[in-house]
Amino acid sequence: HIQSGTVKINRTTTGNLVNAPFGGVKNSSTSTFRESGRVGMEFFTQTKIVYRAA
Repeated sequence: HIQSGTVKINRTTTGNLVNAPFGGVKNSSTSTFRESGRVGMEFFTQTKIVYRAA
């Protein structure tokens, strides 16, 4: 189980709306600090590596 807004497996991030308001992870969106654009998305992104048996 993964809690996320966007998950892409073996796909590029092309097409993501980087100019849309982005509130972060879990309860972090309750603060007034919201960013948009690439820097904001990188700040809130938590990269996970997932292995799946073939």
